[in-house]
Amino acid sequence: MHSIGHDFGLKVIYEDNFQTIYTLDKEHSGTRMIIYRLYPGIEVTLYDFKDRYTWAGQWKTESEVYQISYSHRGVYQAELSKNRFSYSLPGNVIVLNNCKQSLGSRMITDALQGFSILIFPELLDAVFTEHWKNQFDLQIPSLRDFFRKIKMADVFPCGAGMLHVAEELYESLYNNETGMVRLKILEFFYLIIKEDFKIENIHRVFSREQIEKTRTIKELIEMDLARHYTIKELCENYGISTTIFKECFKQMFQYPPYEFLRIARMNQAADYLKGSQRSILEIGRLLGYENPSNFTRTFKEIYGVLPKEFRKENV
Repeated sequence: MHSIGHDFGLKVIYEDNFQTIYTLDKEHSGTRMIIYRLYPGIEVTLYDFKDRYTWAGQWKTESEVYQISYSHRGVYQAELSKNRFSYSLPGNVIVLNNCKQSLGSRMITDALQGFSILIFPELLDAVFTEHWKNQFDLQIPSLRDFFRKIKMADVFPCGAGMLHVAEELYESLYNNETGMVRLKILEFFYLIIKEDFKIENIHRVFSREQIEKTRTIKELIEMDLARHYTIKELCENYGISTTIFKECFKQMFQYPPYEFLRIARMNQAADYLKGSQRSILEIGRLLGYENPSNFTRTFKEIYGVLPKEFRKENV
């Protein structure tokens, strides 16, 4: 069964009874997406996107379908309904209940890696599910109950146990370790049933207006990294609540606003250190640090070495 079609802008480069491998429909793409058909009614998709990608369309399936997606690296934006958006960050799980179309999803970062598990409950094999129940206490009806709590799509942070298993599952998929993938899928299901993460939607869905205002503020910050804005000032100027702005910013760009600014400043400092003869004191001042010790301490926190050491290593 193929739940993904060419209408998502992908082309098949290999296919057999067990897996289908896709890439972007353009020359010299390093992107790959592999669909593994592990069990009757269960497919797992490995995402390894190295090119910016936008997808929209509808799955070619009449069957009811549940989806669990995990982001190992990168952020993507999903338009769940008209002008309503959600984001998936590294370490998060997004759960979809019978959501068979994308109005417009796109990568926010330059790379995206992770996986999706698709469950087609009508196609699950009774022999397998009975074996899982008897051998592993894995109650498939409880898994269905979990999905039915989701109205359409929710995003959850992984607990420590879930995060560990999700990363192991991703690595097993990436390394094409089929036996381990089958084991980790069952362990992943078991933790969902045992509620390793809380079944509550802690992430807001944002409107197009809120997203555009947040993006505009981010671009304003990047234009003058030395300027010391306050979040209250920025939000008042653009007519967005501070709570919505901070939550939207983190989901779009992976970091809270002040941490994002700190990292952006240090990335610019690294460019100055490598590509100019400016003194370390001058570079700090250019980026808003009047106290040299604050600048050197922050740089070391981000890059692991002092600015003078970084410059010496990158001459």
